Amino acid sequence: MKASRFLTALVFLIISSISFSQKDGENYKWFVLQNDNGVKIEYRKAECNIPEKASYTEQVFLKFTNTSDKLVMVDWKYDVTYGEKCFNCDGTNEEMHHTLKLEANTSKEGTCGDNNDLHLSIFSKMLDMRLPDEMKKFHVKDVVVRPIE
Repeated sequence: MKASRFLTALVFLIISSISFSQKDGENYKWFVLQNDNGVKIEYRKAECNIPEKASYTEQVFLKFTNTSDKLVMVDWKYDVTYGEKCFNCDGTNEEMHHTLKLEANTSKEGTCGDNNDLHLSIFSKMLDMRLPDEMKKFHVKDVVVRPIE
């Protein structure tokens, strides 16, 4: 009898850990947006929960990879649509225009809690409350890669 309870608990534990692993794995899967001029740009959506700040959000994280053997500067803009309203679709909002310096064969990516100093995350939605205008889509655009000699 004790052996069957132990076996049942063990099976439940294994199935639970597989389920959690699959969910976490989905949070960390990168999708390629573009791969031009020696720079690959990827994104992923992930939960960003910081309980000590009472912050429970979903973010879109960007990852820029320099696949060349030269130091480069990358300029880009992005737009984002929340509900029916698009922010920076006309490309004129300077707060949504960024520059990033990338060493040869390196990458930089947004992470949860990094204060977004590199501007590599985009707010998607709150997880602990329902807001009427969640992110519907975003675009990284006007990407310019300049080699630095």
